[in-house]
Amino acid sequence: MPAYIRRKRIRLDGRYVHYLVAGHGSPLLVIHGGGAGSDKWRHNIPELAKHHKVFVPDLPGIGDSQPLRDEFDYSDFVTFVDRFSQFLGLQQFHLLGHSLGGCIALQYALQRPKRVSSLVLVSSMGLGKGFALWARIFCSPIFYAVVGEPMFALLGALRKGLRALTIPIRFLDLFTRTTLSMSKKIITRQGQVVVLRDRLGELMMPTMVVWGARDNIVPVTHAYDAGKLIPNCRVHVLGDCGHNVHRQHVGEFSKLLKDFLGHKKPVPVPVLARADG
Repeated sequence: MPAYIRRKRIRLDGRYVHYLVAGHGSPLLVIHGGGAGSDKWRHNIPELAKHHKVFVPDLPGIGDSQPLRDEFDYSDFVTFVDRFSQFLGLQQFHLLGHSLGGCIALQYALQRPKRVSSLVLVSSMGLGKGFALWARIFCSPIFYAVVGEPMFALLGALRKGLRALTIPIRFLDLFTRTTLSMSKKIITRQGQVVVLRDRLGELMMPTMVVWGARDNIVPVTHAYDAGKLIPNCRVHVLGDCGHNVHRQHVGEFSKLLKDFLGHKKPVPVPVLARADG
């Protein structure tokens, strides 16, 4: 990870929160998706940090942030965005969310519109019920009851064994009680639980929707529908690309974001020693 991307940790409402920060300029708060933490944005941060001070927190219970509780609740995560941004003194900021993070960002923008300068939704949940069949099966309460807890116990034992062998275990951090609880709460056999389609007309801030034409998790039709319902909205669909647009087309994604936010010259990013704490 580049030296000027700093890892920081704060204590927020009695729990530790880990986040990445880099750059200078107007603040950009990035909310990651449900299957990964802030590290999944490490390849995007260097370019974004030329124009913004970028903050990418690990959501509670994901990555290196402590959970709020074992059970997942959307409202808790929306409140977390509010508390985290206030703690950092961000009065107004650009807000970007991917997948689950998109739905969280969308809800926050509807609740606190004066604090969101602009909104970017990347392969976002919350725009319709459609969702991949395999994921609906995986997230079903029956599957969770039969497989979820036993799998969690197995992963716990595997973590201990790999730690004893000093083998990296970052990939296992995707499977926590928070993420397992999240799975059964956000998706049913019928599709997504939280759908804010009827409220999209309330979004008055500039909004950009970015999607992959071959997204096999959330249908690309959601992007086109959102573009018709959000008053001030741009829609960009990238060909030959799936659910993780920002990782599959780093350069093109960064250019889209830069153009959307209206930047002409980058802000120089000083090289700083990476700091923890």
